[in-house]
Amino acid sequence: MEPIYYTLNPWWEGRDFDSGIERSEFLVDVRQRLTRKQIEVFIGSRRIGKTTLFKQFIKQLLKEGVHPQEILYLALDHPALSSVTISDHLRGMRKLFMHGREKRLFLFLDEVQESPGWEIELKSLYDLEDLKVFCTGSTSSLIKRQGGRLTGRQITMTLAPLSFKEFLLFQGAEPSLSEDYKYEKLVEDYLSIGGYPENVLNPSAEYLSNLLEDILARDLVRLYPIKKAFVLKRIG
Repeated sequence: MEPIYYTLNPWWEGRDFDSGIERSEFLVDVRQRLTRKQIEVFIGSRRIGKTTLFKQFIKQLLKEGVHPQEILYLALDHPALSSVTISDHLRGMRKLFMHGREKRLFLFLDEVQESPGWEIELKSLYDLEDLKVFCTGSTSSLIKRQGGRLTGRQITMTLAPLSFKEFLLFQGAEPSLSEDYKYEKLVEDYLSIGGYPENVLNPSAEYLSNLLEDILARDLVRLYPIKKAFVLKRIG
């Protein structure tokens, strides 16, 4: 397990890591998020940029002076991690760095719904530990399935596709005031390409088709009693 932890947390060894193009709209209130106790929950479609946003939050923490070994990122859909409870992962980190129970730690839990008993685990950690927890999930069922256990303990934000302004930033194509005539074509491109970050950077019809297949197979069909998924694909 330890090698996986180090692979997912390169900052532990002082190594740099890619955090993508900043989505400043979500970064302006990082300090406010850090001062409140509630669990920060980000929901949104697959490949919408939740993991990248986490990496941007982590870079902000490091700039604020948080020690690298006080930050734990877990991709809980990883086969080797998904069968282990969150509290066991936390215990493993504390054992690795000999953190005392009084040490405040920062947990970033990607695809938290893949972890066993995540609802009860988060409630217990929130009530008993000095932690700041950030979570992501791919569907709104993340909120529904926890059955109110986290009521008052979570603040939820939906991560949407790139806005048109962000689309221009990602493409490096924002026209000057004297080039406003370019906007018509850029709007057409935005409506055609969409707002999924990876597809904006490298447009591909195959990418969107594969993404749709993934959402159907891993989210909708698994969570709901859908018998004819191919009908949904035709609608999409």
